[in-house]
Amino acid sequence: MEDNNTKNEVNKPKIVPSYVKKNNIGDSGKNKKRFFKSRITKYIVITIIILVLGGTLFLGYNIYLNNKYKGYNQYSEKMNIYGFGQLYDNESITEHQKVTKSEAIKLVVSATLNISNIDKIVYIDDKKFDNQEWVQYAVDNEMITEDEINESNYNKKATLMDCLNYLYMAKIKILNIPADVEAIPNFSDIDKYSNEEQLIIKDMVWNKILDNTSNNLNAYNNITKAELSKLIVLYCEKYNTITENDAKININSEKLPSNYTDFPYCLANVSKEIYETRYIYSDVSKFKKPSEIYSEYKENFYSMEVRVLQYMTTILNVDYNFINEEEFKNNLDDTLFNPPSDNTIKNYINYVKSNKIIIRGNCNIIYPVFYFDGVNYRLRCSISYNIESAEKKENLIFGDSTEFNVSYDYNDNKIQLLLDIPIKTFSNSKSLYINFESINKWNIES
Repeated sequence: MEDNNTKNEVNKPKIVPSYVKKNNIGDSGKNKKRFFKSRITKYIVITIIILVLGGTLFLGYNIYLNNKYKGYNQYSEKMNIYGFGQLYDNESITEHQKVTKSEAIKLVVSATLNISNIDKIVYIDDKKFDNQEWVQYAVDNEMITEDEINESNYNKKATLMDCLNYLYMAKIKILNIPADVEAIPNFSDIDKYSNEEQLIIKDMVWNKILDNTSNNLNAYNNITKAELSKLIVLYCEKYNTITENDAKININSEKLPSNYTDFPYCLANVSKEIYETRYIYSDVSKFKKPSEIYSEYKENFYSMEVRVLQYMTTILNVDYNFINEEEFKNNLDDTLFNPPSDNTIKNYINYVKSNKIIIRGNCNIIYPVFYFDGVNYRLRCSISYNIESAEKKENLIFGDSTEFNVSYDYNDNKIQLLLDIPIKTFSNSKSLYINFESINKWNIES
């Protein structure tokens, strides 16, 4: 028989002391909290790892891009100085970005004409796609056919071959320069290009717009902004499209002035000493060197040149036998920011006649020495003139006598001066006019 005492003990409920229950429940809560905290910590660690890896990859990619395009930096800088970099559709040279076909044709046309806006040449009221006016100019001048860039493909990525073709056709059709096909390209993939494409490649190699290497040219690959910028800069400098009056850019490093980085370019026919001659400063804190303002005002250089030459020719060529007050005044009317009074002109004409003054001279504008002295813009010019007749050699040049309590004496009959002419603009205008005063105050060699 089973022992009743044993049986009762087996069936008897197990009694757990209250303090034990409490401790067990507390441990369970702590475990849950530890588990919850451990999961948060895990997520934080994972997030940190992801951020660190992402940042490392991003930094590594940027280092890779910087190293890859390091050799293109000089061309990107020049593009901005020349005023072409801002013509990319997003107004930025992000060197690894690709270029659309319409964007590429815009850069080529603008570099060929040295302009930033083509609306005065081609205006399309109802444009169907970006850069259509630039494309239309290219079509009108037989650079491209109508089906090369249109509403359906304007946003297609341009290849290196596309851009070489655009530059080649701009040279022939707009600049009227014949093709050069004497070069022998060394590219290892040269045979895969058509005969017409090979002629374009030869021209680019011969004129050193395209580097001639033994690597693959890969001309069917999409072109980057870095690569196009290099082509544009070399093209501009080869064919002098950014200079005034067809002047040639100095490419001889030995003849470059010590301050050549102050300028967008230096001309071959201008001595480095002229470029190195000091500036005039009115407010040093606001001074801007030529390379800093060239792109903004380059399209106004021609009208400024007309005004300056008209003014200087008028005042450096006077003859008491023939001078006419009305003609003299008319020649000055459109040239000065602050024209003198009729009475000032009349007094000078009378002085020329009574003093029997005869002067013969000329003026030469020195591009691109155009800078901001902090108050006025300044344009550098060289002038020379002969005093052939004057009974009294005092205040001979128009403007001398307008200086308060100043008298200018002329001891030499033959005079050569380097001048930085003060130029002003009207409010909200880029039109450039001479700030009237005696030219002797503009002498930067005194």
